[in-house]
Amino acid sequence: MKQRIVIITEDSTPDKSRKGDAFPAQLIFSGTFREVRIFSEKLDAILPTELLIISSKYGLIDKNFIINSYSNNSHTTKEVHELNEKLSFVKIMSDKVKDSYFIILLLPAHYLRYLTREGWLSEIMDNHKLIIVTGKSLKVNLLNNINAMFLEKKGVARIGLRNQELIINKIKLYKIEQSLLFRQQNPF
Repeated sequence: MKQRIVIITEDSTPDKSRKGDAFPAQLIFSGTFREVRIFSEKLDAILPTELLIISSKYGLIDKNFIINSYSNNSHTTKEVHELNEKLSFVKIMSDKVKDSYFIILLLPAHYLRYLTREGWLSEIMDNHKLIIVTGKSLKVNLLNNINAMFLEKKGVARIGLRNQELIINKIKLYKIEQSLLFRQQNPF
């Protein structure tokens, strides 16, 4: 029984007050990234949760990986492809999600398009429950190809409070179901 969550997001606008200093990756980024960090802490109270960041400078990194502030984001599918060619983040993602049940993707459309084109989303569907928060237009395109829970992103928020509630409730329900299943299989 897999009892783990992996959240994958991408780098964001660096916090200008941290320029020149080295910090854990989760503290370098400002703005909407704070929402992701707090959300991962909420989930970690329910099931062990790993927050991974696709960094346009360092590749796929853990939230506690020490980095220096930088400003070099990938804005197109072509740039995401070049980033993967250079840092192999897709292969590393496959390795990192192996032991998880839930995979939550909080990625811009150009990352999701790239992962779809590379077949990564289809590849991980068999063994994981995939939750994707994305815009309405990409949601429609992905719905035809992927069996996942899609939540529509509103405005600039990466997740939004309503989507957070839906994800938390789904994970709590899963935990209850697993507990009941365990009790049925192991009475007394």
